[in-house]
Amino acid sequence: ELASCPHTPESYGVWCVEGTTYLLQEYVEGVDLHDLLYGSRLVENVVRDLFRQLLEALSAFKRHGLAHRDLKPDNILVRAVDGGLKVVDFGLAGNGWSGDGLAGCPDYQAPEVILGGRYDGPASDMWSAGLILYEVLHQRQPHDFDGMRWDPNDRQLFFWWLFRADLSADPGIDRDAADLIRKMLVVDPEHRISAVDALAHPFLSLTPLPPPTPTPPPTPPAPDLRSHLEAAKRTVKRLKGKVEKLEERGRKLEEKGEELEEKVGRLIGQLKGERARARKMAKTGREDLVSLKRERDVLIRRQHIREEAPPTRPRPLDGGRSGKKGGLLKGLKALGRKIKGWARGARVSPKPE
Repeated sequence: ELASCPHTPESYGVWCVEGTTYLLQEYVEGVDLHDLLYGSRLVENVVRDLFRQLLEALSAFKRHGLAHRDLKPDNILVRAVDGGLKVVDFGLAGNGWSGDGLAGCPDYQAPEVILGGRYDGPASDMWSAGLILYEVLHQRQPHDFDGMRWDPNDRQLFFWWLFRADLSADPGIDRDAADLIRKMLVVDPEHRISAVDALAHPFLSLTPLPPPTPTPPPTPPAPDLRSHLEAAKRTVKRLKGKVEKLEERGRKLEEKGEELEEKVGRLIGQLKGERARARKMAKTGREDLVSLKRERDVLIRRQHIREEAPPTRPRPLDGGRSGKKGGLLKGLKALGRKIKGWARGARVSPKPE
């Protein structure tokens, strides 16, 4: 469908051999835009010419009902002969005006793509193109994830960057270029500038570089179907060998998994035995504790009985005889004192007349 577009590689033929499709395309001799823009700073006229070609390609894609959905500097080739631009790698391209699911490099995905669901494919391509224009003019991306690994499901990280990143151009950038970047990096895809309108923007409507003299593409040789078929068979054979190696590796991994499963089963059995023994020991300990408590209660009751019983008078060793002697002596002493008292009274009392 894009055979007439000068900014896509020319296709020479398609073959399907044993369920595998082979596509023969034009060989583009040059460098990708990523290596070009980080090799040395590009002058503004070169940037303007390259970006005009990119927008012409996006406009052609939209006319044919296509969206690239993986636009990034690595997928843009610049011919060494004439500076012509070629967009490559259509593995994620979709037909129609909407696409489903995450697609493309996370660094260049539009906000609506990160949100998931259906979205306008050509509009998402314009967001990616706006980031590319920013990167070409600044030799850096507007965001910096500080070396963090990107998780496509981590939408919070993306929107954290989106609302914190400074998408405005540096002061030294052309004012018209900065305005075009601002219109391309609009979060709402319905208000984002289209490829056709961007081509009419003042930044791209200036006098372009003189167009290079077109060179006719080399006449492709007539395809030798037999040689292609043999090459395809060799490729299939080589792939089958790789598949067999992968299957053998899978069987070995499965055997290791079974061994690990058996070891885990044994460990679980041992743990169950240890748990049963621990429960038995705990039960025995509880029974011993109850028995000790009972013995303690018996001892306490016995002690209380002893404390509450009346004290008994100890019996003297002489059978009580010492007590009797003590009482007799006391009586004799008292009688002696009385006799002495009587004697004194008899001395003092007067004689009768």
